[in-house]
Amino acid sequence: METTELSLADQAFGLLKQKNYDQAKVLFQRAIAEGQALAESMYGLGLVQLSINDPVAAKRLFESCVAQQPEHANARYYLGYIAELQGKREEAIAAYQLALRSNRNHAGAAAKLKALGAAVGAPLLDEDPSGHVELQGYGTPLESPANVGGHDFYGLIHRSNEPVEQEIKRLMDEIEEVMQPRRARLRAYALRFLFIPIMALVIFFVGAGSQEPISVLLMAFAVIVCPIILIGSALSIRSRQISSSRYVIVQQKGVFLRTTTQDHLWLMSRDRPRTVKRSLLNRLTGDGTLIVGYHAYKGFFRGAELEKIQSNLTQLALLMPTSRLVLSAIGELKNIRSGA
Repeated sequence: METTELSLADQAFGLLKQKNYDQAKVLFQRAIAEGQALAESMYGLGLVQLSINDPVAAKRLFESCVAQQPEHANARYYLGYIAELQGKREEAIAAYQLALRSNRNHAGAAAKLKALGAAVGAPLLDEDPSGHVELQGYGTPLESPANVGGHDFYGLIHRSNEPVEQEIKRLMDEIEEVMQPRRARLRAYALRFLFIPIMALVIFFVGAGSQEPISVLLMAFAVIVCPIILIGSALSIRSRQISSSRYVIVQQKGVFLRTTTQDHLWLMSRDRPRTVKRSLLNRLTGDGTLIVGYHAYKGFFRGAELEKIQSNLTQLALLMPTSRLVLSAIGELKNIRSGA
């Protein structure tokens, strides 16, 4: 049974309560890397970093959390807590006030404000008719929660009205349309299926023409083992599947032991080089291999599809998002992939 994004976060928070920080960190990173439940997972990962005495990394994660979900009261609270640790009283007060604005029953924020001698009920936000809000103490406009919508990378890109991000969306949507669920095709591996029968025939005739006792073993190998290798190879190839949803490419392979890998389409576009390899036989069968960074996609796409994906990835590599929310999501995904 597959584990959902929500259950990943639930498991991670459970491990966090048990002070199993290493395992909690791994699960939170998986949830973020898969592009779902970003705000809550960043918040949880921030708690992990704070628990292991890394307030700098924790602050970055809490800031990423509130960039995606401005009403996240607990992340605001811990930003205030870290500001206090750093001796930044005014910044701490602003963060605690924002936590109370998001949740007026946040006892921790109220207690901290009281201890700092600050007004609990002070005005927190100045709204303007444009639909943005100005956060006092931060001085940077954020989209109001009503306008943010889905907080994963897919939702942020789709809700952005920036021309650059609309072009990014168009290019990635075209790639995703090509990468609809499909299996690897046997004809992409035609050379393998030509080589194995030829090898079996050569071994058989070598064995048949030999007077040595080993000839029987050679003939048995050609008649029994080579066909088994051929059938196993065919099953292995046909078990390979690829699909893409919400800009996450999923590859599955394996007959008895199933392996699943997931890659972000946007992060793939930042890898270099983006290469299409097509042998003479590939060109005859209309197949080829797409190589992006360390990833190779063989047998899934026809020649025209390969060129389309390569072209779109190349164009994506020249584009950089402009929305702060989208940039925050991408930055966190890069940090997770690089182990930062």
